[in-house]
This record gives sequence, structure tokens and C-alpha cells, in this order.
Amino acid sequence: MDECIYPMWIQLPALKLNLWNEKGISKIASLIGRPIATDKLTANRQRLAYARVLVEVKLPTSLPDQIVINSPNGRKFNQKIVYELKPRWCEHYKQVGHDLLKCKKKPMVQRWMPTLVQTVAAPTVGTVGAEHVPNGYNRVGTVGAEHVPNGYNRWGC
Repeated sequence: MDECIYPMWIQLPALKLNLWNEKGISKIASLIGRPIATDKLTANRQRLAYARVLVEVKLPTSLPDQIVINSPNGRKFNQKIVYELKPRWCEHYKQVGHDLLKCKKKPMVQRWMPTLVQTVAAPTVGTVGAEHVPNGYNRVGTVGAEHVPNGYNRWGC
């Protein structure tokens, strides 16, 4: 299945009052998908902060964050679109649920990573009090206080 019909609520914040009617809201919502219904507060104009519309969207499709509206007097303005729950589309499974970044079946990409090579100075011979200290350990030898150089584990690997 290459496409999926998904219902979602969108909000049209700060919608111009001359567009706050069935025809205006329907035309704007049809740019996103197929308008189904408005909520009760939008229909009764009881909440003018935003209009809320239920639309059916065919996925996968791009979901714009704003659209350009031409007013009758020739002026253009941007109408912001807020998606209450933007679905995540998986390109591998061709369905809603998760995006390709979190897909367990996504194709593996192997990249070459250079390893860190670090030189370790040889112990000084013949100095009074300079006993041999193995790589990865400090001179005190206290348990749990090992010094591990960057790029190495505690066994010197």
C-alpha cells in the first residue's frame, strides 16, 4: 500500500474574520486534505483564537506549516497551520506509526571511523623510587582508582 488516508485535526490560528465561515474554512482546509467537520466552538464562533477543522490527509504528503491566501482585494497573506498530532510516516513499511529514523528495519549505513592512536611514554629506568607501573594503573595502586588514558579501556586495549 503506497498511500494511507489519515484523519487529523488542524488549527488555523488568527484566521481573518471575513474567512470565518463554512466556505472560507473549507477552502483553506482543502489545501491540506479533504475537510470533514469543524468543532462546535469553531462552528458557533465561540473561540476566535483559532478555527479547528478535521481533515482527511493522504499520506505520504508534505504537510505545510503555512499557506498563502489571496484576499478579494488582491492582497496576499500567510495563514499559519498547526497540526494537533502530526503523524509519523515510515518509508520502509509505508504506514503511520514511526518515522524512518526510528525504524528497526531501516537500511544500515556503515561509515568508516578513524581510531584514536595514542603513544604511551616508556617508564624511566634507573631513577630512585620509579618502579614499573603497568599501562592503565596509577602509581598508588588503590583499587578502583585506575587511570585510563583517553582512547583505551582499563586493560590497555
